[in-house]
Amino acid sequence: AADYLKAFEQKMVMEREAIASSAIWTAKKRYAMAVHDMERVRYPDKPKLKIQGLEAIRSSTPGFCREPLLRSIELILLETETDVQKYVAEFQELFNNAPIEDIAFPRTMNNIKKYTENGTFKKGCPPHVRGAISFNRLIDHYQLSKDWELCKDGEKGKFLWLTIPNSIGDDVISFNTSVPKEFGIEPYINKRKQFEKAVIEPLTGILEPIGWSAEKRASLIDFFG
Repeated sequence: AADYLKAFEQKMVMEREAIASSAIWTAKKRYAMAVHDMERVRYPDKPKLKIQGLEAIRSSTPGFCREPLLRSIELILLETETDVQKYVAEFQELFNNAPIEDIAFPRTMNNIKKYTENGTFKKGCPPHVRGAISFNRLIDHYQLSKDWELCKDGEKGKFLWLTIPNSIGDDVISFNTSVPKEFGIEPYINKRKQFEKAVIEPLTGILEPIGWSAEKRASLIDFFG
C-alpha cells in the first residue's frame, strides 16, 4: 500500500497475535480460543487456552470451580457436547460432596452498617450483605462472640444460598472462614443453586451461541426409549 500510494515512509505495521483452531465470542472482550500460535510462539502438541472476561477466571467464582470451568471450556473448544455434559455431571458429584467453605462464593462485605436496621437488613440489601447481617445476628443470638468474629465492613468473606424454610430465616448466609455448627445450616444449603450459579450459568453463556447445553436435556425420544 505504501508503494502504491508513493508514501514517504512505511507507517502501517501489523503483527500476528493468535492462530486458533476454534474460538467463541460471547460479547466484546469476552471470548475463549484454542490457540496453536501466539505471537509467533507455536504450541505443536496441545493448543493453549486464551480466555478473556469469562467467569472461569473471575475472583467472584469459587476457587474450587475455576479449574473445572477451564477444563469445560477446553472441552467446548476441542471436543463434543456429549463430552462437556459428561464432565459437568462428574464434577457436580464432586461439588455436592465438597466442604461448604470450598463451594461458597467469595465476596467483600461492604456496607454492612449501611444496610443494617434494628438487627435486620434494609430493602435493596445485596444477598452477601444480607447473609453477613444474618451471621452477626445469629452470633449474638447464640452468644458466640467470644469464639467467633463478626462479619465486618470491607473484609473478605463468603456466602451460601439456602433453601427456604430454614433455621436462619433467609435464603442466604455469609461467613468469614466457616459457619458455627450452632446455626444448623447443613440441611438447608442449596447446592443445586450454588452449582447453577457457579458452573451452569457461566457455561451457558458460552454454550448458547453454539446451540449446546451444559446438561443433557430430556427429549421425547428419551422418554419413549
